Amino acid sequence: MFSKKNGSHLNPRLSRQGSRSAAHLLLERYAIWLRREPIPAPDAVSITAALADALAAMHDSGYLHRDIKPSNIGFTSDGSPKLLDFGLAREPNDDAIAAGTLRYLSPEILSGRPPDEGDDVWSLCVVLYEMVSGTHPFAGESIDEVTEQIRRQNVVGPDLPAKHCSPEASVIEFAASVLSAPRSARPATARGLAYALRGLVPQEK
Repeated sequence: MFSKKNGSHLNPRLSRQGSRSAAHLLLERYAIWLRREPIPAPDAVSITAALADALAAMHDSGYLHRDIKPSNIGFTSDGSPKLLDFGLAREPNDDAIAAGTLRYLSPEILSGRPPDEGDDVWSLCVVLYEMVSGTHPFAGESIDEVTEQIRRQNVVGPDLPAKHCSPEASVIEFAASVLSAPRSARPATARGLAYALRGLVPQEK
């Protein structure tokens, strides 16, 4: 289990979820912020790229997170994003049944395929889409409807007629292209996702 072996030596952004710590309060604020309004594209890209770096470190250590979602993302006291809650973390060849949160599972996981790094990358792209658009890419009124939308990779895009050339629109288009692409055309690794993201939106210096 990764959660038993995890330590700060692996990556400063990888942290076990504690009790009512300052990091936990930052996590709560982040979750509230995400539900209420979209995050500016440069901030969302910076957050997601940093999380992809942390995820790459975890994958390099031989483990998958398997439950990346907004409530499992927090921030350190200096504002650095980090991954939380490694309760479902497993080695890629672990025989444990597929697990995670439905809205962030890849279509391959829903089809019974064994998980690998690409499934964590998929989940992080879903989070990126949510951060910038303020909506979930696979909307549905029921579990069955959401499941079908994911299986079909039917991304429900927000209306952005007045911002079609904005950084937000570019990031949403990138995330939607990943979530609607066949597996072979998506970033296969977290490190590959981080690289692609850093060339997507100019970052403030």
